Amino acid sequence: QRSTTGAMRSSKGEPQSPLAAREVLQATPCGDTLPSKLPTLIEVDGGTSALSVLGVCCKNKISSVPVRNAARKHVALVDLLDLAHVLVHGERADASVLAGTTARAAANASKRNVFTRVGEGAPLLAAIDVMAAHNCRRVPIVDTEGD
Repeated sequence: QRSTTGAMRSSKGEPQSPLAAREVLQATPCGDTLPSKLPTLIEVDGGTSALSVLGVCCKNKISSVPVRNAARKHVALVDLLDLAHVLVHGERADASVLAGTTARAAANASKRNVFTRVGEGAPLLAAIDVMAAHNCRRVPIVDTEGD
């Protein structure tokens, strides 16, 4: 629990030491932080055009979308920054560049959100460590089958 200043607090409202907060993060599995009923996952196939991915993001008011391969496994995330990178570094700065690029090819074009999965049983601290190591803001939490 956080106070109005952002400091971690115990269940009794007392400030927690950084060590105690770290222990909580180490003891809490990532899967325990997910809602019991997950919303419908918006995703695209790897062969979907980057232009269609842009449409999916805009229509659903999201900034990134998971990409699945032919075996239906998540293999990447493509985000708006990746799409902007494809546009800026393409031969032409127009929609035809996005139309001619697949979601899989656009994924991580910006090198900002590396696709690194964390298992649902891994501690929250592991997810934080992955985000810090890769300087990314999104870490997919996956089950034992990788979904």
